[in-house]
Amino acid sequence: MPFQIGHDAGARRHAAALALFGCIATALALSADRGVASAFAAMQTEAGRQGMLLLTQLGNGAVDFALAGAVLVAGWALGRSRLVQAGLRAAVALSAAGIAVQVLKHLACRARPTAAAPGTFFHGVPCLGGEPAFFSFPSGHATMVTALALALGLRVPALRLPAAAGVAVVMVSRVYLGAHFPSDVLAGATLGAIAGILAAAPIHSPAPTPLAAPDGPSAPQPPAAPMPR
Repeated sequence: MPFQIGHDAGARRHAAALALFGCIATALALSADRGVASAFAAMQTEAGRQGMLLLTQLGNGAVDFALAGAVLVAGWALGRSRLVQAGLRAAVALSAAGIAVQVLKHLACRARPTAAAPGTFFHGVPCLGGEPAFFSFPSGHATMVTALALALGLRVPALRLPAAAGVAVVMVSRVYLGAHFPSDVLAGATLGAIAGILAAAPIHSPAPTPLAAPDGPSAPQPPAAPMPR
């Protein structure tokens, strides 16, 4: 029996709407990128930088896969199939998001805020094997943490608040540390959210099609009642 994504059309509609909104927000943010990046750079302190370096690890791909694995193992140990499914879906979302963001990074080739010609795109496209200084768009950390958050949060409502907090912290940390512009993190969060929504959609087999009656002689009909005289 073939399988398909349950509520497939709904998940696709949500992903498409999110993609449109994310593209608009990213385009609007491009005009404010340098000003916001400069403001964050002016606010930097050594203590703040050390704290953000620690918090930004929530968007590290290895850390996110480990968190998805921890949810899966916890669900298996506790006999909670919902947690097991959430962990599996999160791993799928992270895998898809991780591949997509690397492809986009190597096509956009955008200079980071601290690189030469900051914010400019298309430095030696495709910049395969290039300098990390030109992999600013989109943010990989924002992509990964948002994919994890959506895949877990849509499956386990109790995880929604901490997951959302993790996304917000990582997005702010990437701009604060000078690793990305605001448009980079918005684009990454959009990409991760799309991966999370699609991965979290329930999977089921379609309802079986009723079998048609086999061809053959018709069943005998009862005799007609006699007409009254």
